Amino acid sequence: MAFIHACVIRRIVFYAGENDLDAGKSVDRVIADFETFVARKSQALGETPVYFISLKPSKLRFAQFPLQTQVNDAIRARAARQCKGFSRSKGHTI
Repeated sequence: MAFIHACVIRRIVFYAGENDLDAGKSVDRVIADFETFVARKSQALGETPVYFISLKPSKLRFAQFPLQTQVNDAIRARAARQCKGFSRSKGHTI
């Protein structure tokens, strides 16, 4: 008999986008994908907070730093507009 435990999701930590940019997705597409995720999360989990971990440069992808900054800035602006729990630390509550 399989055990299935019901769980309560209290928060979501979201870390994505670097590989998407590296694969050729545009900044607008990465942001749109995040918006889609947040919309689906809201439908399924209501007010459960999402903590966005900012994209960061690495030695191999340092050339993408300007694109990563654009994504981070857009998510930060969204959080500032729409969220009570906005934080300027490493992550942003959505």
